Amino acid sequence: MLFRSIWSHTYTNNSLLGRYRLRYYANLTDGTSDALETTAYYNVERLEINFTLNSTQFTKDTIQIPATAYLYNGTAALPSQNLEVSFYFDSALNRTANTTSSGSLTYNYTHPTGIIGPRTLTLNATDANGIFAENNAAFTAYAKTFVNYTYTISYTPNSSMTITSYLYRNDTGAAINGTHNITERKSVV
Repeated sequence: MLFRSIWSHTYTNNSLLGRYRLRYYANLTDGTSDALETTAYYNVERLEINFTLNSTQFTKDTIQIPATAYLYNGTAALPSQNLEVSFYFDSALNRTANTTSSGSLTYNYTHPTGIIGPRTLTLNATDANGIFAENNAAFTAYAKTFVNYTYTISYTPNSSMTITSYLYRNDTGAAINGTHNITERKSVV
């Protein structure tokens, strides 16, 4: 009589990076002492994407975002060549770019007009083996400003002088609220 069985097991490896061997074996239950055995090898690898970004950016400015992607296998850090890396700003895909043979890439990003405040840049990629990597950084986008002011040039002692100033955004030209510090100094002629 022939008996067949199927056995399935999910194995989770929490080990360090490297090459590992799994050995499966089964003892026969028909009274014989033979054992069936098979061996499988697998690698524990990690893909990393690293990049640098200043924490403050200005609208309409173009910034360079250098990045690198490496596959770590326990013995070496191998550059991930021709890996497609996706750039997301606040969860919206902005573009993709491929790494060079050294695992690096540089993305020139021009911050759009009208978007200011806290933002998040996320880079992610999945290599040919299905290994996923993601890294993100927060930054704040500001609008550059300029001051337009007027004042009276001469005044008589014990009179008042009027200074009016306005702040404007460089990217849109819109007036904005801000703090104005005006200091009066007595000059000696």
